[in-house]
Amino acid sequence: MRRFIDTIKIIVTKNLFFTSLLLGGAFLRFYKLQEFTIFLSDQGRDALIVKDIVTLTHLPLIGAPTSIGQVFLGPAYYYLIAPFLPLFNFNPVGLSYGMAIYSLMGIIACYFILKREVTLSVALLFSVLTLFSSVQLELSRFSWNPNLLPISAFFALYFLYKLFNNHTHGVASNSRTMQMYGVLFGFFIGLSLQFHYLAILMGPAIGILYVLFFSKHRDSFKKLFSATIVAPLLAFIATISPLVLFDLRHNFINSSNFLKLFTEQKN
Repeated sequence: MRRFIDTIKIIVTKNLFFTSLLLGGAFLRFYKLQEFTIFLSDQGRDALIVKDIVTLTHLPLIGAPTSIGQVFLGPAYYYLIAPFLPLFNFNPVGLSYGMAIYSLMGIIACYFILKREVTLSVALLFSVLTLFSSVQLELSRFSWNPNLLPISAFFALYFLYKLFNNHTHGVASNSRTMQMYGVLFGFFIGLSLQFHYLAILMGPAIGILYVLFFSKHRDSFKKLFSATIVAPLLAFIATISPLVLFDLRHNFINSSNFLKLFTEQKN
């Protein structure tokens, strides 16, 4: 414990400016949160579902319904915020506190990633924009599944970058490092889709990056196939497996309704 505290002190000392920014962002997220958090029908529904999870009454395989037909998201959001309900003595506002905490944790992780991969200036600029953006502040002060999408999307693109960049810098295509980055990329893509189907909009950009990458490394396609295709795909399938299981048990109702959005014409 002593060593852990000393490590935290060293990290804070080396990042004093970021720490001061973080404290300001934390204050804006937690200030009178219980009095001003949004709590509408969606939040009430989510709180009841999370209560069932915590009390082991029901463990759902699907998440919140979307606003377009009977199409459901994945349940990852429910399980991620579930610990905050008992932590706040089953007060539903605990879910809003959980969202604020996840927001700050995501920004901290992004800061250190950008500081290492790019420059300190870029990391600080990113931190200022995300900590004090009015939109980000609003999203971090109430519980709603799309609010976590920016964080998961960032990590999905980051691990895709690491996957491609490691091969470019000579890391073996079948190494555990590349396999790990492939798995993490697939995991965060699946997680992003569970938070909101708007994550599909990342698809074209990711597809273009894959085309550019393999056009540059076409001779290594077979060697790269496992790390860049198989690993992300398996991780993606595993991440969205609750939705797959739900569809298998309910005659593919969710995927059928999703496809109808694109195949049926409305008058």
